[in-house]
Amino acid sequence: MPGVEEEHGVLAEASHSPAPNPLAQRLVRWFNENDGELSPDVQIVYSDSSGYHCRASRPLASPAVAKCPLSLTLSYLNLDHNQSAVPHVDSQLNKCLGHIPSHVLTYLLLVEQKLHSDREQLRWYPYIACLPEPVSMTTPLWFDSADMNCLVGTNLAREADVKLQQLVKEWSEAMDAMHSIGMNTDIFSL
Repeated sequence: MPGVEEEHGVLAEASHSPAPNPLAQRLVRWFNENDGELSPDVQIVYSDSSGYHCRASRPLASPAVAKCPLSLTLSYLNLDHNQSAVPHVDSQLNKCLGHIPSHVLTYLLLVEQKLHSDREQLRWYPYIACLPEPVSMTTPLWFDSADMNCLVGTNLAREADVKLQQLVKEWSEAMDAMHSIGMNTDIFSL
């Protein structure tokens, strides 16, 4: 788990309690108020190197760190008004059901919610507010050419390229599908 080191069976960072982060506190409060369960042995914390993450504050009493009710999830299911397991989202993306793969619709819905003009009023705002901004992304998919050159000849460079090609293809196909059904795609344009 990022941010946790074990030293002689004791969590090394457990004694270093970071200052409470308002966004993390809001996320935990929202999660608990909506029937989510977070182990009392973990905290949601923020660090510059790892962003928002879960950290053990003491040895875990149970392997379950969190239980998230379906009603708090955000996915393509929120666009389908024929189901009742999750709250519905009023979005033009619901026109895309059956035209765009479910996992891609989930990505697009998250982007739409993150870019929403009044996002603080959104149901998922406490979660969305804790997501990293593109400038803080540190995976190879976000590397510049100089960093990618350091990976030349490794499996990581090849796999990052394959994944990037896959994502670009999915985005392009989604844009084509949205155009074909007459949907405004301005917020999804690069």
